[in-house]
Amino acid sequence: VDVLLRSDFEVEVAAALPVDLARLDLHRWAAIVLHVRTSDFALEATIAALRRRAPFLAVVVYGVERAECRSRVPSTSGAQAFVTDRDMSAGQVPRIMRDAIAHARCQAAESAPARLARDVLAAIADGVLSADRLGRVTYLNAVAATLTGWALDDAVGRRVEEVLVIIDERTRLRVPDLLGRAMREDRRVEPQPGAVLLNRHGHEYFVDQVAAPIRDGGGHVVGAVGTFRDVGKQRMAARHLAHRAQHDVLTDLPNRALLAERANNAIVLARRHGRMVALLY
Repeated sequence: VDVLLRSDFEVEVAAALPVDLARLDLHRWAAIVLHVRTSDFALEATIAALRRRAPFLAVVVYGVERAECRSRVPSTSGAQAFVTDRDMSAGQVPRIMRDAIAHARCQAAESAPARLARDVLAAIADGVLSADRLGRVTYLNAVAATLTGWALDDAVGRRVEEVLVIIDERTRLRVPDLLGRAMREDRRVEPQPGAVLLNRHGHEYFVDQVAAPIRDGGGHVVGAVGTFRDVGKQRMAARHLAHRAQHDVLTDLPNRALLAERANNAIVLARRHGRMVALLY
């Protein structure tokens, strides 16, 4: 703390770990220094929480020796720098802090569009699933995970046909992979009505599905994305209305409208195939 104060940094001792980050005004600060003497779990958990809540904030880990810092905090944890007692004595701390702050700001600026895209996909009410050029799942949002029964970590790397199982409502036959078709034909594609999604755990959902190719900056197809939504309630409501329109309210027997529809369909088929039709009443 004294070293930083002598270097014109505004410093505040916040709290000991673990700390409730919600109580800290993280937007007020450019960096936070964590002491390695705390437990591994508390230290790594705090760094992870900081990365989620304040990606713009530089995280610096302080320990007696650099080897101790790196062994206690993996390089993948998200810390921008490590400070040791040797750095203190050599007067390197101000430079290390400024470099860490600049690095954190650059990382936050570069990752902002990706974070925004991820947040938008997570907020969408439809299921979203993407695949690479080889037809392997690369992403699915929370809605897609619920409908398919596959968690993101379990689904990534698997074939789309294994994760997203779509069958025809009437024939019960497998519908060809829509994402693969979108890549082959290089266009947006939609299946015929009556698509049913078979959940990993045996549940079934009536779905509307659309797939489109994903292109890189050069216009080359590098994958595909599919969106699908549960339309079971709409299907049930439409069937109920159709039933009410074609059946008697009191007896629930077919009414004149249904009789006329069936008779007209039979006459059309008879004419098409050169046959006769009889009505028994």
